[in-house]
Amino acid sequence: MNNEVVKMIKKLKDETLLRRKMKTRDEKLEKVEAKLRRARVLIRDNHSRPSSQFDDPDYVPTGSIYRNPKMFHRSYLLMEKLFKVYIYKEGEPPLFHTGPTMDIYSMEGVFLNFIENDPNYRTSDPDQAHVYFLPFSVVMILNNLFDPIIRDKAVLERVIGDYVHIVSSRYPYWNRSLGADHFMLSCHDWGPRATWYVHSLYFTSTRLLCNANTSEFFNPRKDASIPEINLIRGESTTNTGGLPASNRTTLAFFAGGQYHVRSELGIIIIMSYAYLFKYIIIGDTGVGKSCLLLQFTDKRFQPVHDLTIGVEFGARMITIDNKPIKLQIWDTAGQESFRSITRSYYRGAAGALLVYDITRRETFNHLASWLEDARQHANANMTVMLIGNKCDLAHRRAVSTEEGEQFAKENGLIFMEASAKTAQNVEEAFISTAGTIYKKIQDGVFDVSNESYGIKVGYGGTAGPSGGRDGAPAQGGACCS
Repeated sequence: MNNEVVKMIKKLKDETLLRRKMKTRDEKLEKVEAKLRRARVLIRDNHSRPSSQFDDPDYVPTGSIYRNPKMFHRSYLLMEKLFKVYIYKEGEPPLFHTGPTMDIYSMEGVFLNFIENDPNYRTSDPDQAHVYFLPFSVVMILNNLFDPIIRDKAVLERVIGDYVHIVSSRYPYWNRSLGADHFMLSCHDWGPRATWYVHSLYFTSTRLLCNANTSEFFNPRKDASIPEINLIRGESTTNTGGLPASNRTTLAFFAGGQYHVRSELGIIIIMSYAYLFKYIIIGDTGVGKSCLLLQFTDKRFQPVHDLTIGVEFGARMITIDNKPIKLQIWDTAGQESFRSITRSYYRGAAGALLVYDITRRETFNHLASWLEDARQHANANMTVMLIGNKCDLAHRRAVSTEEGEQFAKENGLIFMEASAKTAQNVEEAFISTAGTIYKKIQDGVFDVSNESYGIKVGYGGTAGPSGGRDGAPAQGGACCS
């Protein structure tokens, strides 16, 4: 990745030098930039005034998080008045220009519908635009082209890569900035991953992402976080804004918490986890790490699974002590050639599932090496669950249950045997690990204000002991008993 960043920086420098040396200047671009310069002057002018005609208690923000609330408000008003977006016309539904308007990915469809039909922001003249929108829907690409059995993620590379190639060939706008004035939107967990296949899109373009954070490759220097919604009926029957801000009993900004919920409108905001726990799954190649993740997140077993290259990702909501907990799970490659990549994911993990195959003795023998890696690179309070997978193959057993229990006891681990194929103890393994992490939070073991521990506090979470631990799951058990 570092090499790609270096290449991107060089390309940007070369493009800048080329533009400076050009004898014929881009007069259309200069007109757009002149309007932006004028807007900046108006914003600064508003800052120097002791009072402003734009003062409004409902809309001028206050508080220490704003360097200058009036300048912020003035810039917003100018944005509404001047800002123009050009939407590339290339592409046909259902992969482009449309998105889901029901279920948890509704924001993709809602935004695409609004931006395509908004006369205020949209411009039909690309030379008048400040930014350029790439109207693909990651959800629709996956829904229509992704085979859940084959699980070929290259469909994202082919569709998005080909689309960027088309618009960059037909128009001059992408190439003049390497995509820096372009943006995309996605509410799917694979949204950040989808942009990686076009490195300019990943490194330089603005990405509007639902529920994203830095562990999901969100870059706060250029990307923007947007709320995730669950639109039950596919449309909102009334204004979701509610009362003026000054008259609302509950007012919150999206920051990983929860909005004021108006269920009678058919809209439910789902970003309401109390805590987010980051997990990693480690162990030798072929022990069933990806199958365990798939069984837990999708409740299905895939008998033939490609070897994991680098890392894979999954997520699921669970409930502990009547609190919603989001598990963010990183499935790592077991091959030795990927160990350096795997080690980077230990940092910032609250829990680890250390997996071996009960039918392959060598995978058990390698546990000490994996555990040493984890304890060297992870935080000292990371919870480790030892899983003996494939216990449905007891007739081929090469490692006894007692050996697994003894290794776990000697190293302070939780232990279970499980089967990704039959789903036996899979749910229990993930939830039991989360229960132990939750108990540590209640006991004050973690400083949850520090996300390097792999814990993020959401709505309803607390930063210290708060009692109420009866909901924590049990910590032990074995299948095939």
